[in-house]
Amino acid sequence: MPQKGQTSCNRAAPARAAATVTALFDHVVHATVEIKILSGFLLAVSLLLFGGTFTYRTCVELADSVQWVAHTQEVRATLANLYGSLAGAELAQRDYLLTAQQVRLDEYVRLAKVVQDHLAELGGLTSDNPAQQRDWAALKSAVQSRLDEMAGAVAAYQRYGPPAARAVLGQAGLGNSTEDVRVITERMDAVEAQLLAPRQAAAANVRRTTLISLLVTLALASAIFIALFRGIHREMRARRGAEHALRDNLTEVKRAENQFDGSQPLSRFPDRQSAGHDIRQGCAHPLLRAAEPCNPRSARPLQGRCDRQTRS
Repeated sequence: MPQKGQTSCNRAAPARAAATVTALFDHVVHATVEIKILSGFLLAVSLLLFGGTFTYRTCVELADSVQWVAHTQEVRATLANLYGSLAGAELAQRDYLLTAQQVRLDEYVRLAKVVQDHLAELGGLTSDNPAQQRDWAALKSAVQSRLDEMAGAVAAYQRYGPPAARAVLGQAGLGNSTEDVRVITERMDAVEAQLLAPRQAAAANVRRTTLISLLVTLALASAIFIALFRGIHREMRARRGAEHALRDNLTEVKRAENQFDGSQPLSRFPDRQSAGHDIRQGCAHPLLRAAEPCNPRSARPLQGRCDRQTRS
């Protein structure tokens, strides 16, 4: 018949083994989940930093390309406004010479000032292109010559009347200032049109690259987070299943302890006896064997304690 100390030792051994297995399993699961979370977080941050840097660079290139396209369009618009304002000034000047209306004279003066403003603006816009600067200098000379001719005709009309104005206009007609303005304006516009096509293509290419980089970055980040979530979900499900299994085992152990009668010999419970033997040897569960290999020396204190309790 087993003694009281041996019975208590045998009862406590399965509970201690189950508690050790539970603690070890929780530690392994927590460590695995933490490693996955940290790895996914670092990978996502690295991806976002790389994608953000590349996207920022492409956005800067896109802004530069769009700015060059807008610059070309502005040059062409300024050329068109310059030629249109010069033509409007000529029309207003001739109307004044024919009708002597002050309104037409004021319109001529205003448009002549607008022509000067457009000419100065065009010089600033083409400062980055030496070829366009040479054409601009020639255009400036032709426009100024034409403005001087019109101003001379108006002055002759105001001092000497229509005959003098007609003489000045006839003499100005022998020159080619108006034709020179048209030819230079068309040449400068053609140069800008040639520059516009590659700039628009570059802007479209950069815009497409920026969009692709954004989509790829978002897709990869989403994939990482989804994979991380699924991995954590699998770990949590495995943990819940293992916890249920351990809880069932603990229930069985407690039921066996409750049914155990100290007056009955231990040989009637061969499973309990073998389990206690395995616990004393340090090999009760595979996780315990993985965590701490079977070592007879490590099992000796437990066996000695149980033997002392038995003798007592």
